[in-house]
Amino acid sequence: MSNGHSPGDSLHDLTDLVRAFAQARNWEQYDTPKNLAMALAGEAGELIACFQWLTPGESARIMQDTAIATAVESELADVLQYLIRLADVLEVDLAEAVRKKMHINENRFPPSRIAMPHTSTPGWTSRPEKEPFVALNIVGRPASYSSAAQGPWQAAVRAEIARNHVPSRDTRFGIRIEFRTPVVTSANDVWDIDKLIKPTLDAMEGVLGLRSWRGPIQAADDRVDYIEASKRTIEDGEPPGASIEVYDLGEL
Repeated sequence: MSNGHSPGDSLHDLTDLVRAFAQARNWEQYDTPKNLAMALAGEAGELIACFQWLTPGESARIMQDTAIATAVESELADVLQYLIRLADVLEVDLAEAVRKKMHINENRFPPSRIAMPHTSTPGWTSRPEKEPFVALNIVGRPASYSSAAQGPWQAAVRAEIARNHVPSRDTRFGIRIEFRTPVVTSANDVWDIDKLIKPTLDAMEGVLGLRSWRGPIQAADDRVDYIEASKRTIEDGEPPGASIEVYDLGEL
């Protein structure tokens, strides 16, 4: 059975191919690390545009559409070409760099001894697996309940919900949250997971709707039947915030 690879597919072969292309057109004078890095970022942006506004499920099926698949393939090729050319100019062996980085990551992130739950968690037992109807990436400093940072954090949550144009649903919800907390620099930089959850849910009325009662206006978190939450410290260059997936349990 063919593995889909052709002769000349190695990184060294592709490096020679991309380098020869630039040399034949006298483009080496423009291939500075700065220009190549900026071009790489631009091509990555065009790749991202192929997935913009798609749900997680739609993005997983994107290659089923021939026209879109061709565009995605083209953008992936552009990203790889600029990455290869940048590494060549900087005299970086990409294969070796990846091996070194993987060794570092093996030490930083040892294999989990705990199996992450999917459909067998309380509340979802025996339910078919499905995609979240909305996935949010909040950028901001996660805040504990009743802390000074609660207001800005909730504003960031509401802004991301508004940006995603989340449709309202009269249903029951399941929610998964992964908080990305800043590096600890003082005794005040301590976050209890339960105190991170509450202000976040309180700002999700744009997804959950409003509670039907006579008290103060409040997000309808009583319609949330399942919550799975975790927290981790941000990695180098990663912004603090949270990734949130919301599932429609009423449709299961």
